[in-house]
Amino acid sequence: MAQSAKRYMDRHRIVRSCDLDEVQAFLHGKGFELDVAGRDVSRLDVCINCAVLPSLSVGYLQNGTPAVTRSLSDPADYQVLLPIEDPMEARTGGQSILCSPHCALLSLPHRGYWAMGYGRYARFRICISEHAVREQLAGLLGDFPVRPLEFALAMDLTNGFGRRFAGHVLAAAEDFERTNSIMASPVTIVSFEQFIISELLLYHPHNYTEALGRVTRSIATRDVKRAIDYMHANLGAPLTINAIADTAGVAGQTLFKHFRDAYGISPMRYVRNLRFEKARQELLNAKAGARITEIASHWGFGHLGRFAVEYLLRFGGSPSETLAESKSDLI
Repeated sequence: MAQSAKRYMDRHRIVRSCDLDEVQAFLHGKGFELDVAGRDVSRLDVCINCAVLPSLSVGYLQNGTPAVTRSLSDPADYQVLLPIEDPMEARTGGQSILCSPHCALLSLPHRGYWAMGYGRYARFRICISEHAVREQLAGLLGDFPVRPLEFALAMDLTNGFGRRFAGHVLAAAEDFERTNSIMASPVTIVSFEQFIISELLLYHPHNYTEALGRVTRSIATRDVKRAIDYMHANLGAPLTINAIADTAGVAGQTLFKHFRDAYGISPMRYVRNLRFEKARQELLNAKAGARITEIASHWGFGHLGRFAVEYLLRFGGSPSETLAESKSDLI
């Protein structure tokens, strides 16, 4: 996770201050307390940048100097903290975790939190509402969970899922800074939220991991058809795995398994493929004055550069070439 000494997401700045009293007052209002040793106060450089979505937020935080952060009350969200450069010692729920660019902390709702950060104390923080995670888990299980969801607190960032997840967070931070395409439309927002929450539930260990593994009953053809019909009918609107699974009449995890077995991809990747096909059709049938940016955004592709690259790989030509082809047909 280690990156160069820089700030991220300044487009979404919440606060930037070197005044300890000002910073402490701000954090106190958010339910946190900050302690800085007298010898380190002169190096204080607090920056909190945060992109806030309906179900989660992605933030970049730095203190500029070693400091202690503690919650004044039990946080209501799941939080993933990924140190960027320097180590961080964290305590929550009676356990201690030594975090670093190689190991993140996933803290749980309704548990106190304490952390000692070193160096610049720079980290990414992803906060996810407990309700959103519970809803997503219920969709995957096919029923609401009885016990609170408890993730493993430590996340290895050096390989496997943890490494992929850190890459997703960094890519999101870069997007929020440069193009802000994730927030381009309700479709792109929901797609991003669904992706992050599903990744955690499917690939990071928790107390429902075994239960998800057992939800694998076969799906009747009519159930699959209902899911695909629902996808086609709602491609232009925000789509969630819960809504698709409810329409199919099966648990979300069963739906995931079927799509992997039948198509080699997840249901949401299937949706993405359909949206690319729709975007291509609209480009081919475009009228004079049509813009690629508007067509891509309509189908949930907020980042024009990434859309163009993937479009070229899929169809062997660029969006602009397809649009030019449609215009030539009108001559």
